Amino acid sequence: MRSQPSVSISKNILIMKEDASDNAPRFLSDGYDFHVSESSITGQKVGQMEVEDVDERDRGQLTFRLIGPGSEL
Repeated sequence: MRSQPSVSISKNILIMKEDASDNAPRFLSDGYDFHVSESSITGQKVGQMEVEDVDERDRGQLTFRLIGPGSEL
């Protein structure tokens, strides 16, 4: 029995957060790698990012959105 060859795709995604305060939010890592299985279901968690924002009024509730090339992922 022959197994199917694995396929790997890599995509860089720019993430920007709008911040209306004095201090920009800071990602606690220089980069994040998330691996999504082809059999993943919609809404499945694929990773976690850690961000610090000393001005955030909502006690840690940050909202992110994907924009630009790759945002359709």
